[in-house]
Order: sequence, then structure tokens, then C-alpha cells
Amino acid sequence: MRGRNLEISVNKGLRLDIQIEAFALEVNSSELKDVVTIDIQVGNDDVLEKFFDINYHKEKNILYLKEKTQGDNKQKREALLKLTVPIETSITAFTENRTIVINGLIGEHKVMSKNGRIDLSNCNGQVFIESKNGSLVITKTSGIVNLESKNGHIDVNHGEGTLLIKAVNGSVRCSKVNYDKSEAFSKNGSIYYEVPMKKKGSYSFYNKNGSIRIFIPSELPYNISAKNENGRYNFSLASNYEVYEEGHKKYLKSVKGIGKVLIHPENINGSISLFSERKQQILTNRGQKINISRVNKEELSDHISRRGEDNISMNSGDMHKDRKTNSYDNHFSELLAKKRKTPEDDGLTDVSVNEGAVIINKYQNKELIMEILQMLEQGNITIDEADRLVSAIPKKEEKNG
Repeated sequence: MRGRNLEISVNKGLRLDIQIEAFALEVNSSELKDVVTIDIQVGNDDVLEKFFDINYHKEKNILYLKEKTQGDNKQKREALLKLTVPIETSITAFTENRTIVINGLIGEHKVMSKNGRIDLSNCNGQVFIESKNGSLVITKTSGIVNLESKNGHIDVNHGEGTLLIKAVNGSVRCSKVNYDKSEAFSKNGSIYYEVPMKKKGSYSFYNKNGSIRIFIPSELPYNISAKNENGRYNFSLASNYEVYEEGHKKYLKSVKGIGKVLIHPENINGSISLFSERKQQILTNRGQKINISRVNKEELSDHISRRGEDNISMNSGDMHKDRKTNSYDNHFSELLAKKRKTPEDDGLTDVSVNEGAVIINKYQNKELIMEILQMLEQGNITIDEADRLVSAIPKKEEKNG
């Protein structure tokens, strides 16, 4: 059967085996239990058979799709292979240079990508996702979830079960998750994790050359055992804690209640932050309290570069990172250089951020501006947060010529 669309009758518990290079891939679940629909979105007159070898092995209940080497690569790069499959489908997929999107499947999933993003949502089962030079976005996925990334970022939202993460040269962010057990390893990147409200659980974090930031609900019965080498602690929980040192290593312990939620962060050459409030308050010179998010500049930088990498549109309040000129780093260096200079006039030069542009303004209160810049340099607040704080400080009145 030739055409742009193809329907194949399959048995329950299907396995998909997909190998593609130039095509983007999208797989969605269907309420139909015995039908697979394949749709190719490329050109006007092209057919599936021109680009793919398609073979269904009925006895093994495996559907094979393999991209052919011939064909116009430029045409392929603008194309999409879209499948609709039964909910109970396991998938093995590999792609180079393009995006994989999988939604709503139950089964065993092994997905690998080189130079492309993987987006997995509403899936359940045993999951292994690996990416090189591409980001991973995992949403509402439960079971045993194993994620590995090199030179890319990992974002996890919601989900239950067990979460295992390994990241090299990229950040890890887990928010609103409900996993009973999590282990995250990172090298040359930051880790942010929101521990769920549980009676018991185990959460371990290992990082080298980056920060670890852990949100811990104030009512959580936690048992924290932390280790940090060549770095500092930021502890803002309500419970007592003790710290002792052995050379360059600092150990922190804190227990609340029955202490059955085990939290174990270890870091080398980076800070460990433990907090129970997502907002913090800073007092301005007028006595105003301004709430700002607890996100450090490193994490925000990772977030900006990730969104630019994945071509996601940004709101007007967000910053943009110019990957070619590395404008974020240049802006930050410029800001610190301004901080280290002693102003010769009666104002102080500061930075306001608006869609990535650096705007220089002058303010009355030098001391408060200097304090904000110092907090920014230390990584306690981001450039965006500093901008919001600075915007609350009265500007110096301009003199009319």
C-alpha cells in the first residue's frame, strides 16, 4: 500500500522499533487497541515507502520503521514522521539531529538521541532516555525513570516512582515531582530539586563544579546528611542543624520529626542550599518588602541557554542569551566591572535587564545598589531579581536643561 498515510493492524502489547536520522518523530497514544496509524508530513507527492522501510513482525508483535539512506536530506530535515499507536505500546527509538516527542504510552521505553531534544510526557513503565548534545523534557512520567544527558539539560515535572538522573555539562531541574526515590548526579552543571511531601523517601544528589539547591517542605519529617568540599551551605530551614569540618570538607546534619525522609546532597566546588520557602524577602531603604524567587544566576543562565537552544518563544519579561556572542556572560562581567569601580559622580551605575538588553540607569541610594550588586555577584539572586529590586528604588531626578 502506497501513500502518505498508512494503517497497520497489530496485536495487544505492541513493540515499536524506530531508527531515524533526519526526520523529526512524534508518537501519540490512541484508544484503538489494535491499529497503528503512520503519517508522513513532507512534500506534496512523496510517499512513506520513499523514505522508510516498514515491516510488521506479527509473531513477535514488533513494528519496525527504518529510515532509508537515499532521499533529499534537506527535504527530510523539514519533515515529520507521526505515529498514533495503542496506549499499551513499548518503544525503542533512535534519532540523530532531530526532536523526538512521545506522549501517553504504557510499557518499556528506550529512547536515544544525538544532537536532538527528547520530550516525553504522560508515560508509565520502565523508561530509559539518553541524549547527547540535546535536552530532555520529562513531564508526568511515572515508574522507573532513568535519564542520561551529555551537553544538555534535563527538566522533570510531576511523576511518581523512582527517578535516576545522570548529567554531564548540563543542568538538572525537577519541580512538582512526587517520586519516592531520586538519585541525581551532575558534573559541571546545577541541580534543583523540589522534595515532595512524603512520610518516607530517599533523595540523593551528587554534583561537581556546580550548585545544589533543594526545596524542602517545612512539614516534611526529614533527615538531612550533607557533605560539601570547597563550597558553602545556605540553610534556611526551621530546624536546628550542626556543621563540622574535616579539612576542606564540611558536613551538615539536621533532623526533624521522625526523620524518615532521607536527604543526602554531596558537592565538590559548589554551594548547597536547603530551603523551605520559594520566595525570600529583602528590605529596601523605604522599608518595603519585595518578594523574589530563590533562583541563582547559574541556574537562570542554564535556563536561558536551554530555551534558546530549543527555539522556545519567550515572554517579554524574559532575557535572551545570544549564543554566538555569549551576551549573558558579557553583561554579567560588565555589571561586576561597574560594581568594582568607584563612581566619580553622585550617582551609581547599575544594570536593568529588559529582553536581554542592558540599560544603564542612575539611582540615589549608592549603598543599597551596592548591596544588591554584591548579592548578585555572590549568586544569591539573579540578574532579573536584581533588576526587580533596583526598579523599586527611587531614581535620581533628572535636571532639566
